[in-house]
Amino acid sequence: MLYYNIRSALVQWRRSLLVVFIMSLVSGAFLVLDGALDSFLRMLSTTSEPRNVVLLPPGGLGERWPEVSHLSFEVVGSVREVGGIATNAKGEQLVSPEIVQSSIITHGKHKIRVTVRAVTPPVYDVHQSVTGPVPRTGVVIGQNLKKLLAPIQVGDTVRFLARDWKVEGFFTPGAGQTQFDSEVWAPMEDVVSLRKTRDVSYVTVRAQSADGVQGIIDFVNAQKSGRLQGLRAVRETAFSETTESVRSGLRIVTVVLSGIVFIVASLGALNVLLQGVFRRRRHMAMFRAMGFTPRQIMTGFLVEGIVITAIGSLVGALAAFSLSGMPFVVASMYRPGVTVFTLHYTAGSVIAAVLIGSVVGALCSMVPAWYSGHFQVKDELRAE
Repeated sequence: MLYYNIRSALVQWRRSLLVVFIMSLVSGAFLVLDGALDSFLRMLSTTSEPRNVVLLPPGGLGERWPEVSHLSFEVVGSVREVGGIATNAKGEQLVSPEIVQSSIITHGKHKIRVTVRAVTPPVYDVHQSVTGPVPRTGVVIGQNLKKLLAPIQVGDTVRFLARDWKVEGFFTPGAGQTQFDSEVWAPMEDVVSLRKTRDVSYVTVRAQSADGVQGIIDFVNAQKSGRLQGLRAVRETAFSETTESVRSGLRIVTVVLSGIVFIVASLGALNVLLQGVFRRRRHMAMFRAMGFTPRQIMTGFLVEGIVITAIGSLVGALAAFSLSGMPFVVASMYRPGVTVFTLHYTAGSVIAAVLIGSVVGALCSMVPAWYSGHFQVKDELRAE
């Protein structure tokens, strides 16, 4: 009986390929959605560092919309008087004033609204989740944005803020993605001159230790007079923590989309498998007349369906896995411009995609398998 089912699946190869295609959509869609969500959430969790403190002006929108956040350079000077700030090998305090704004960057045929961050030399000592060259007169571009602007290399020219900028380098590829990898970093002095203002968006400082973070926050928030009066100090990790509700929403969206794909694909696969059984009713009637039991016939069709759908699930997982490293673009959660992240999969996601596709295929195969052993044999033989 199994030989018949395997041979029949090969003879009816068009129908078999259609089932393989449908089930490949199930496993492939699940793998892409799950991999994209996992990659995006990992990127959010690696951007903020527990030893960093962000100093913001008073107000409720500063951390979410940096373009309306303004601090004078005089405040930056006063921040250096706060105790507990770490220093680098040169004895310089790790204080990083930053201007963050969105701008449309053009390179060749590419035209994208991205985050532009004006920085000073200590920036890599403060934001240690990324490394790379310090921009002097040109710009440094994040790894994920580099993929989106490809082909681009050192020495090329990009245009934003009504000026052409030479690409001086790219961030060094790190162990994990960060939102900084979606940004363009430019020298503070050049951006300030173009913006015609000396205000910065906020200041990020690095504490001497994780235990000293709260001390800096308490000191700054307690100031009732002087230039630090009214200044708000928050942990940098608070930015990623504000996205927890967004994470839950994204997981719900992923589950809903996966469910829709599963339902539609399952109905399609079920219909194709049933049509295959209907067209072979006379064969099954002949097998029954030859002494095959309904259970043997049902087992043969069940194995046939499981094998075909399992092959489809594996094909879909392999096809989706080939997309690893592809850049995806999403709207930023609390920063201007878009966020670019690259798609990566875990071994667990690949195995889960194949298993889920196979389970869905097995469930779809049960209905035609049941029918193959329970239709009216006498009526079919009379028709013959």
